[in-house]
Amino acid sequence: MKTHVIMCQERFVNAIRAGTKRQTIRPPRKRKISVGDKLSIRRWTGKPYRSKQEIIRETEAVRVEAIRFGFDYMHFESMWFTSVNRDAFARADGFQDFDTMLAWFWKTHGPGEFSGICIYWK
Repeated sequence: MKTHVIMCQERFVNAIRAGTKRQTIRPPRKRKISVGDKLSIRRWTGKPYRSKQEIIRETEAVRVEAIRFGFDYMHFESMWFTSVNRDAFARADGFQDFDTMLAWFWKTHGPGEFSGICIYWK
């Protein structure tokens, strides 16, 4: 079992602490996360890389899936999402709906298709 540090933004801290956000979407990682690996979810207390890290939650990965999405679609390994369940998925990830999540990803990772992984924890 490996331990992985996952940094989160301040906007997600309360939802992670409350247990309402138990997943995160990330670009592919050099160190692959597997089911059973330990996760240390943290945030910066000040400026990134110039401040201490605060541990928000320590938990375990229970599922890791490839994910791909773009302007009007969302795909998990072998499952396509409909407009209804993609909004539910976005809410579980801490966003208001799929469009809000997509706008955030485009601002953060650039416009166009996003390919990465979704990590779920206990």
